Amino acid sequence: MRIDVKGKDEFTILSKEINSMLERIDGANKKIIESENQLKVVIDAASAGFWDWDIKNDKLKLNYRTMEMLGYGNEDKITSINSWENLIHEEDKMFSINTVNSSNLCSNTILLEHRLLTKHSGYRWFLIQGKTIEQINGDSARVTGIITDLTDKKLSEEKLKYLTYYDTLTGLFNRGYYEIISSNINNAVRLPVTIIVADVNGLKLINDTFGHAAGDKLLIEIGKILRKACGENAIISRLGGDEFSIIIEGSNENIVKNIIETIKKLCNETQVNSLTMSVALGYSTKHNETEDIYEIAKIAEERMYRNKLLEKRSSRNSTISSLSKMLFEKSYETEEHAVRMFKICEKIGKKINVTSAQLDELNLLAKLHDIGKVAIPDNILNKPGKLTEDEFEIMKTHTQIGYRIAIELVDLQHIAYQISCHHENYDGSGYPNALKDNAIPFLSRIMRIVDSYDVMVSGRPYKMPMTRQDAIDELQKYSGKHYDPELIKLFMEVYEELE
Repeated sequence: MRIDVKGKDEFTILSKEINSMLERIDGANKKIIESENQLKVVIDAASAGFWDWDIKNDKLKLNYRTMEMLGYGNEDKITSINSWENLIHEEDKMFSINTVNSSNLCSNTILLEHRLLTKHSGYRWFLIQGKTIEQINGDSARVTGIITDLTDKKLSEEKLKYLTYYDTLTGLFNRGYYEIISSNINNAVRLPVTIIVADVNGLKLINDTFGHAAGDKLLIEIGKILRKACGENAIISRLGGDEFSIIIEGSNENIVKNIIETIKKLCNETQVNSLTMSVALGYSTKHNETEDIYEIAKIAEERMYRNKLLEKRSSRNSTISSLSKMLFEKSYETEEHAVRMFKICEKIGKKINVTSAQLDELNLLAKLHDIGKVAIPDNILNKPGKLTEDEFEIMKTHTQIGYRIAIELVDLQHIAYQISCHHENYDGSGYPNALKDNAIPFLSRIMRIVDSYDVMVSGRPYKMPMTRQDAIDELQKYSGKHYDPELIKLFMEVYEELE
């Protein structure tokens, strides 16, 4: 409001001075409003709330944004420092109270993080910042500042920390953390320190046979076993792939040996996809400060590999036995079917003077030619009706799966290719590679005839058994097409002898 007066008297001069003062006041008010608006924009942009604590009168003011972050409304009275303290998480309360109750906050900016109980989202992390703006006798009388929700930032930090130090599959520590710990162990106080190295047997076999989901399940189970056997104080890391490391401080050799025996026992009691778990172990101990922990780890790894070699044959035999048992339990392939097949194969082999090594191969093929079926879904493998086109394509993969299983086991590598070819047809119409006549391995051609005959006379869920004569007629019908004609003649001679 201006005073409009004209003239040159004292009243006119006074009115001009008042008008000038009003203009300055108006300008100052505009700057204040502008500053407040800018502050509001900054606070809103920062997603921050505002608080004001009158210490002298114990009055706490929270703006709408603070109340909004906490999920409270005007009806929720948070007007004193006590009501605020009631929201603080018990684990954070003492530190927070000691910080804000400091006898002299004048020179100290409040800066603390703590969890507050929100109305609808439980406890969330908040950053509290503030500074004294009023003092009485050198003590803080009024403090004001801002509050920011840090929960998402905290979660991101925790996730980053987890990814930095933990193996996401097993939940154990990862190689990065292991290397940090190893670099510190050379200065460890709690000697002795033992490193156990563990290597899982058969991971590639399970991955190739049942898929990587089954392999992941194996690694997860190994992680559980190591935790259970080693206890809470052990530092267990997955170094990558199928290798694990365990660091144990302050344990004598008897304790370490008991841990290793417990790991083996738990593995023997645990199965993944019907295969018993197996792990090779080696350990070494640092007894004094002069020993290098990296040399200790190297010795543990060398011992593990020696144990792996010693246990390899036993492990392979166990795996072959488990796979055979699984096949007999899972499908209509039976041990009797394998025995019957080998008897016929043996007769044919002897007629053409095959070597004893080839007879051994025929024996293994009779037992394991269909081993790939362990990875075929039950609803397809044992379907009572005819398979659809898509189902048959899945069923056909058992030859390739069988090859992958055999190639991973040293005792079966020499028959891996024959396993993959036992459904090849003489005229090239078979699978998986449409091989023709002599391109098909000799033993696979024998197996093709004998397997077909036994399946025909034994029957399957989708097919009634044939009479022996009908099965013979079927074989002769497809001689030169599905079957090697010369081997069909030999089979007929053997069949007549068996009859």
